[in-house]
Amino acid sequence: MRSVGFKYYITFIICAALVLLMVFAFSNRAISDHYMKERLETTESISVSVTEYLSDKINTYQPSDIFALIAEDRTNISMTLHAIASSSDNIIILLCAPDGEVYAYADAPTGLVEAPGINIPTSALTGNGGTEKKNTVFEKGIEGLTSSRTDAYTSVINGRDASPYAYVVVCMTESSEDSFTSELTGKLMIALIWFFFFGALVYFVLTYKTSRDLRLISDCASRFAEGDFSPRLHLRRSDEIAELADAFNNMAESLKNYDDSRNNFIASVSHDLRTPMTTIKGLIECIIAGVIPQSEVNTTLVNITEEINRLNRLVTAMLDVTRLQSGKRQFNMKEFDVCELIRLVMISLEPEGAKKELDAELDIDEDVIPVIGDKDSIHQVLYNIVQNAIKFSNHGGLIKISVRDETPEEIREREDSFDLAEKKVISVYNEGIGISKEMKAFVFDRFFKADSTRQMDKQGVGLGMYIAKTILDAHNQRIKVDSVEGSWCRFSFTLDKPSRPHK
Repeated sequence: MRSVGFKYYITFIICAALVLLMVFAFSNRAISDHYMKERLETTESISVSVTEYLSDKINTYQPSDIFALIAEDRTNISMTLHAIASSSDNIIILLCAPDGEVYAYADAPTGLVEAPGINIPTSALTGNGGTEKKNTVFEKGIEGLTSSRTDAYTSVINGRDASPYAYVVVCMTESSEDSFTSELTGKLMIALIWFFFFGALVYFVLTYKTSRDLRLISDCASRFAEGDFSPRLHLRRSDEIAELADAFNNMAESLKNYDDSRNNFIASVSHDLRTPMTTIKGLIECIIAGVIPQSEVNTTLVNITEEINRLNRLVTAMLDVTRLQSGKRQFNMKEFDVCELIRLVMISLEPEGAKKELDAELDIDEDVIPVIGDKDSIHQVLYNIVQNAIKFSNHGGLIKISVRDETPEEIREREDSFDLAEKKVISVYNEGIGISKEMKAFVFDRFFKADSTRQMDKQGVGLGMYIAKTILDAHNQRIKVDSVEGSWCRFSFTLDKPSRPHK
């Protein structure tokens, strides 16, 4: 399979070749046109000069024809025409009778020479209707005089009756143009060829490097597909490919973290499922074997029930996580009283708080504070946070729940600057073991337990905070934790206020 770089390289070669051919063709044409114009201007200028010179001679000597004029003052005319012909390369000056017979011609090497037997077609002297014809091209030259392409400019010398007295035909052969234009064209072609090969070489290096880097990315992607997320790309470049490599490395890191999280998830689930099942199995086997005295059977059955309840909580939490992650959980967003919800949660968790003799405070300015959200889901969030606070509070400690407006600093800290809704902040504070700075980043991860020894949290499955954050994310709300290890901890989350004021 041909690489992208190879295809781009071939495309570049074809396009560059076409462009260079076009440049060469246009340049060659421009050079030719330039010299054609120069030849025309030169022949025209010489023809006009000769015509004016001979007209003055005719006015002086009054000859019967051009032949008589030359015979009258041959020496001066010869010297003058020789000097004019010598002013430019490959110039031939023809003196023709009205019928096209060439009486004499002058050029740089020989001066004025008679030319018996040479004739210029009258069609080259006059156009349709007998009008004067200025420019003529003899593709095969003038018979008996030139053998290559010859450009001619014709001027007429009129007699006293305004009829043509003679014609002056100034010819220029293309030999001078050939030598110069051929050399210039050759140099231009060599320059274009060098430019082509240099451009092709540079483009090859660039496409080779790009193709090589793309192959590296492809190889890493193949290893990712095999489950190896360790490769990273380190490219020495600063362009879109480098940005792609950085994005690829970020993706690899995310995939690795996800894979590690999945493995930890499986390990944690396996442990949390195996532990109560092992306990239940052992206790039942002991009852069946009669190892447990009849007087302790009821206590054993209570322990089995607790383990079954623990399994039920784990399975329920895992189902909640699955429904939230898959987007199958539907949220009924409507207005409700968050104060009433807080009271319901406090009442339901009062027995657990009473066991630790906790002081509970409710910091609310109003009896009714409306917010927007899915009431049942927010109840679950608040229940998980308060239950967590009770678990990790000191005996006889304080739990405080407050509802307030966002501060200006909190508004500025919003990640989504387009979220302009006014919000309420619900905070749950407790005095207890707190959370270390190192662990704060993992509080909302699946199966995270602040008490890794399970001495304070023997029944939790480590999914409460993860579920709370997932629900709040679905509500486009924020949750954060502040804590001082060994002293206190506070979870705070936001909820939108209704757009209309509450009455």
